[in-house]
Amino acid sequence: MGITRILLIVVLLTPLIIPHDSQSPQSLNIVSVWSQITIQRVDAYSTVYERPPDDCMRPKWVKCFSIQQNFWIVNSSGAPVVWAQNVENLAKINATYYGTFSFEVWDVNKIRPELCDPQSDNITQCRAPFYDHPIQFPRSMTFYAHISTLGPENTLYMSNDFGSVDWMLPSVTNCPCYIEAVKSGPLPWGYSPFEFVAVGLDSLALAIFSNQTIGTFGPIMAQSSDGVWRAATLSTLKCSYVGDCPNRPGTGESSMNLQWNTTTGVFRYAVGTYDQGVYINGLSDSEIAPLLPASPRVEYLYLRLFAAIGSLSLYDEQSRELGFDSVSGQWVQQIPNSTIIFSHNVEEIVVMNPNETYTLVIAAGGNTIFNLLVSKSSNTENAVTSVNAEGTLKMGESRTYLLDSANMQLTSHDTGLMNTFRAPDFDLLLLLTVWGVTILSILIVLRHRKRSRVED
Repeated sequence: MGITRILLIVVLLTPLIIPHDSQSPQSLNIVSVWSQITIQRVDAYSTVYERPPDDCMRPKWVKCFSIQQNFWIVNSSGAPVVWAQNVENLAKINATYYGTFSFEVWDVNKIRPELCDPQSDNITQCRAPFYDHPIQFPRSMTFYAHISTLGPENTLYMSNDFGSVDWMLPSVTNCPCYIEAVKSGPLPWGYSPFEFVAVGLDSLALAIFSNQTIGTFGPIMAQSSDGVWRAATLSTLKCSYVGDCPNRPGTGESSMNLQWNTTTGVFRYAVGTYDQGVYINGLSDSEIAPLLPASPRVEYLYLRLFAAIGSLSLYDEQSRELGFDSVSGQWVQQIPNSTIIFSHNVEEIVVMNPNETYTLVIAAGGNTIFNLLVSKSSNTENAVTSVNAEGTLKMGESRTYLLDSANMQLTSHDTGLMNTFRAPDFDLLLLLTVWGVTILSILIVLRHRKRSRVED
């Protein structure tokens, strides 16, 4: 019996995916949502107007897409004021998929996130410049969001397999506030009840899925303010990437060749289709409580070098290297649980669960100024600790720093600038130049004599 047939039987025998009783309770006041998806096989890539998104350059274009739990938070009057996104980003690097997290909260009246993790310099979205969690399929992924109604402050908690955040809600929410789980009618940014989607990475990105893609989704459950969990009934969310889309979801991403079947609870490749996922169209009266996810705590050491002509290499206590080796001209990745990103004169390095001390070497391939940022954060805390260094280097020079990652102290360790690039020897270069000019002069004289003889 094939995997597909087994999946269909299991899904059809699972009553939680599509409950029989579709009568929605009169009072919703949803404070929590819970979603799950199981991917058996997948292959997809993201594109923005036939170009890869920036988050798919690691340092070359890799295949990537995202799974998103998206919802509006409504104020005490029932008006949508804040848009929240709980995201898992997946990328295929060297034939293996890796995952990371992204959490965003948007004020409808602003053009950049009100709250964002991982923090980013990008003005419109959160960017996670790392993919550090290897994924083996089949793989189940769980998403959970909760608004706390206890205490003087209302907070939003979101978590998935790779990270979690606990934020105080912006004052614009005017609590008591709730998650908009069931809604039909015009909203800011289009028709958007709670949705669960698999789409492109970054705003406007299209995820194109291949014929390997298959999995199951559900159940999706919602908890009301009285503490009761109810299973949701679902409808398929469709939005063509091209042309008019009156039912466009709040997220700006889309997908192609993916079909979500709310009867069987199966999503799979289907050429030419443009299902993005599912949304809640009602809640059943059946009560059941899900198991809440708990993301294991992970620390991230993040280094970013901006230099027009330069490279950054990181060495751990065992002298293992991570970065661009200026002598061999090769990317080196000897430190485990790490990744390198390079694009547009910016090199980024991320190490998961770092050691205490590292040696940093910045090498210049030409005259350049540089700016080095080193920060440390975790997937379960919002605090970020950072240190900076900047300076100038001439061609062939390098600068060394010692990093105490435990205390986030960056110390210059140069006894003098060192030559790491094989710059040409000046005396030899001068000799070769004189020799070349001499030979050229002789050739010109000989050619002139030959021409004179011909004329005679």
